[in-house]
Amino acid sequence: MDKYFTLPDPLTQPSRYSSAIKRIVSTERVDMWVPCSSVHATMVDSDVASEIREEHLGGLEGCKSFIPEPLVAGALHWKDQFEELCKELQFIVPESKAVTCVSDAVDFLHSPETLSSGHQFLLKSLSLDDLGRDDFTLFPLSTREATRSHLSHIPTPISEHHPFLLQRFLSGAEYCTHVAVRDGKIVAFVA
Repeated sequence: MDKYFTLPDPLTQPSRYSSAIKRIVSTERVDMWVPCSSVHATMVDSDVASEIREEHLGGLEGCKSFIPEPLVAGALHWKDQFEELCKELQFIVPESKAVTCVSDAVDFLHSPETLSSGHQFLLKSLSLDDLGRDDFTLFPLSTREATRSHLSHIPTPISEHHPFLLQRFLSGAEYCTHVAVRDGKIVAFVA
């Protein structure tokens, strides 16, 4: 490690963060930038990487960035966009329903179709809500009122600004995988 740099917060000061990264890439003639600031800054980092490529910043051959273009990054980053991508690729995905208010969630969870299916659902934030990540409540609860009460008291309220996804719970062994692909080749895989 040759140097350390203090950066502005990418979430509260995205333009200052972008300028700082681009300045470092230029002055230090960086060949490769691997963003690792935060999962919350994925889209900011993707935009900065795109600007670095467009402005031909960095070392002799320009700076490569280990993050996809914003369109691809968004499709991989956001749960609802990833689900749509999987459907386009004809993969089987669990049943889900995007909701922007408690009433829509309760109506879906307690609909005759959902109740007769016997399926249960997990609530997942589409806005990377760290406060609610540990709530693995399976819905619907026993009554509409119990479901409504629980959903009305989650740390980040369901809204247009903070949409959520109700996704069918699949029982069985759980696996978490991470894969890094560069130029069409797998360079790292962990399961």
